[in-house]
Amino acid sequence: MSADVSLVESFLGRHPSDAADILSELPPASATRVLVRADPADAADVLSLMSPDRAAECVSMMPAGSVARVLENAPPRIAATLLRHARAPFLKSVLEAMTYMKRSRIEAQLRYPPLSVGESMDTEFPAVRSHGSLGRLRHAMKESGWVHAPYVYVVDEHSSLAGVVGLGGLDAPDDTPVRNVMISPVESLYAFTRLDSVRDHPAWAKHDRLPVTSTGNVLVGTLRHRDLRRRPRRTEEGSGFPMADALMTVSELYWEGLWKAIDGFAGGGEPPGPDAAEEEGP
Repeated sequence: MSADVSLVESFLGRHPSDAADILSELPPASATRVLVRADPADAADVLSLMSPDRAAECVSMMPAGSVARVLENAPPRIAATLLRHARAPFLKSVLEAMTYMKRSRIEAQLRYPPLSVGESMDTEFPAVRSHGSLGRLRHAMKESGWVHAPYVYVVDEHSSLAGVVGLGGLDAPDDTPVRNVMISPVESLYAFTRLDSVRDHPAWAKHDRLPVTSTGNVLVGTLRHRDLRRRPRRTEEGSGFPMADALMTVSELYWEGLWKAIDGFAGGGEPPGPDAAEEEGP
């Protein structure tokens, strides 16, 4: 074992940035062997910090099962970036080895063209049905630990964006319908819009996050301004994704049970999930 490989293995899980720097300089085969042996969560963190081209190259050299285990620990947009140019049989094998929840979110991300809003959005977001009650919403927030989110997105029976509920709206009685306290209309971004064209959107002056909609105004994700600022302007397709702090959230609580159990929560095209608590706007 080379000194560099020994060093990077000692850094995994403790110094992911340093490990990523070393792996990016190692021959691809050596870097791949380290990632296959690593804890999947540690490997996901390191891949997000590596040179994007090298990270995608390493992923393409890993067994499909290993890739699936690693990318289960990465946000969908990171996983989709790494898999976007994978050969079809390899991509199929990786996705089939993943949980339904993660696979559906990655597939949703891959539907959008490179350099688009949809490619860069988060597909994990809090959403509630407009016909649900505030009592159900409060219960869900308590059960999930998602009590500090300043806004909750509201969708109708077709999963179309209807509005948002702010913290002020939560003061109403439990039996109050969500639609009675929601804020509407809401500024949103279209998923198929070119990413560079939304950099100067006037809504960024008020909000750090905007909802992303697709055909029929269906809510499919959100885009953070701070993530957008980290991405360089590009005039042609290229690989790349935000740094690790762009993928870090307060929790990685997926709502496999909760969002199905509570009728008030939105299913939509991609199941909703909790997000970081530091949001400044819808």
